[in-house]
Parts: sequence; C-alpha cells; structure tokens
Amino acid sequence: KAEAFDLIVSDLHVPGVVEKGPVAALRECAETTPLIVLTSSSSVSDGVAAMRSGADDFLVKNFDSNFKDVLELALRRMYSANVIEQEKALLTRDRNILQLAVENSDDGLAVVEPDGTVRHCNSSFRRFLTEFNAREENVLSVDVERLLHGDSILTTLREKLNNLSVGAVWTTEVEASQGEEAYDISLSVATDGERREALVLWVRDTRERKRREKFQREILSTTTHDLKGPLGAISISCDVLLDKDLQDKRTRDVLERISSSANSAIHLIEEFLSARRIEEGTFILRPRQQEINPIIERCLDTFRLPYETRGIKLSLQLSGEDLTGCIDSLGFERVISNLLSNGIKFTSRDGAVQI
Repeated sequence: KAEAFDLIVSDLHVPGVVEKGPVAALRECAETTPLIVLTSSSSVSDGVAAMRSGADDFLVKNFDSNFKDVLELALRRMYSANVIEQEKALLTRDRNILQLAVENSDDGLAVVEPDGTVRHCNSSFRRFLTEFNAREENVLSVDVERLLHGDSILTTLREKLNNLSVGAVWTTEVEASQGEEAYDISLSVATDGERREALVLWVRDTRERKRREKFQREILSTTTHDLKGPLGAISISCDVLLDKDLQDKRTRDVLERISSSANSAIHLIEEFLSARRIEEGTFILRPRQQEINPIIERCLDTFRLPYETRGIKLSLQLSGEDLTGCIDSLGFERVISNLLSNGIKFTSRDGAVQI
C-alpha cells in the first residue's frame, strides 16, 4: 500500500494470506497495476477464476526450457495492454476536458440530423432554441414569426441540411423580428473521410458586437456631421476672399488651395455618410422628372476652382435642347461629383477633363 509498482507477479495461492486469496487482496490496494498470476494447475478453471478475481493474465508454472519465452510473451502482452490503457485514459481525459469546454462555451454547438433534430447540444444552443421559441429540440421548429425573414432562412437551412457537401461550410445571420437577439450561424459536415457522419451546427451570439458596431457608427456619423460645418465655413470664407481683387498672387494661390482642400474633405464626408446609409439600408432615393443640365452646371461650379488650381482644363458641352430625366438630384449630383473628383486625382497638370 505504501509503494507504486509497474507490475505485480503473484501466485494464485499463497499460504498465510487472507481467505479470499492474494489476487483479490492485491486488487484492493493496487487497482490499476498490471497483475500476472502464476498457477501450478493446468486447469483452465483456475486461470478463469484468477481473471475473475482481477488478474490481467495467468501463466502455468511449468519451469521448462520454454518458460522464459512464455513469460517474456506475457510481459510483452501486458506492456502493450498497459500502453493502450494509458492512451485510452489520456484520450478520456482530453475528451472530458473538451466536453466541459464545449458545455461552458458561450457559442452554441450541436450535432443535428438532416431533418433538423438535435442529437447532442450544449446549454448555449438550448438557449438559442428557447429564444426563438422552438417547439422541440429541432432547429427547423423555431417560430418563423420570431425571425426576421424567417420563411426564407428556414427554407434555405432545410435545403442545406440535406444537400451540403462534405468539406463545405454554409454561414448566415439570423435576427429576431422584435428584440435585439442576433446570431451568426455556421453549418458544416463532419466525416471520417469515406462517408457522411454528422451535421455540425454552430451559433454565435452577435448582440454585443452589433452594439459596439452601432456605437462606432454613431460616433463616426456625429463626428463627420460636426466636421461639415467648420469645413463649409472655411470654403465659403475662401470664396468670399477670392471674389475680391487680390493683387498678391501667392495669397490667392493659398486661398485656392485651402478652398480646394475644404471642398474635397466635404465631398469625402458626403461619400462616407452615403456609404453608411447604404450599408444600413436607410439610403433613400427620391427620383422625379426634372432638368439635368442645371445639376451638371452646379457640380462644375463647385469643382472649377480646384481644377484651375491644378492647371487642368475643365470644359462642358451640352446639346441645344434641355435634358430631362426621372432622377434623384442629390444622388445624381454625387455621381457627377465623384467623376469630377477622379478627374482631378488622375489627370496630370495641363491635362483636360470634358463633360
């Protein structure tokens, strides 16, 4: 009891040992130590009795010239079995650690059937099913009314559960029709390399990430809006000064450069705000039938000074008749302004841009 051993070799019967015999007694104080029993009887029943008592192997005590080989074979067999047991214990420990990590994960993990039935899942996945009012442990039984675009998402999920190929990964995002619940969903196929084994569904709560992104967008939006005022004042002030008859060419050049830079910054802010509204789905076009020429001329008036400052010739050719179209004036103006801005960026000095 005080020592640890790699191997125990014992007789089946030892005089003076407790009545139940040495094998059972040894097993009580050395449960996992490999144990070989020697018996003088050639009866199989003795060997079976020894194995039932807890022995791992038994040898008949026949001390002839072959006994050494027989003993070595038994030791090799015992060693191999011991190595396998150690590997099995290590795998069991790792599996238990992995199971604990999966169970305590904030991400929901589940193994599902092609019909959506959940075979195994962790507590986070059960919480996901509860939040979307699943009637049972089936991902296709969630309440369609609780999902934004629920019919479309469940139809696609049902298709992927049955048709997703091995090695492929399908991802999507689901949001609650009411409330802040939002999840990223990934579906993949686990396989042993020869046949399909299981569908693995992974869900990740994205509410906190969306809150951070919304906060960042609001900060950027507020900042860009606040910048437009001072930049507009700089641009207007420069234009007022340039309207005066300035004799100092250097002063005029500096004012033109300031005005051009301010207008470019305002244009970038407008582009950023438009891109953000498009991303959020709040960008609204209001097309109406109207004349197009005045919009183009207004854009040219804005860019004429920056073009002159960079030595680029800007010209306009319009047909004699008035052009009309059903357009959103602000959006159309931004398109023309984008083209004119690119004209400044990519045209060399003394070049020309023509509309």
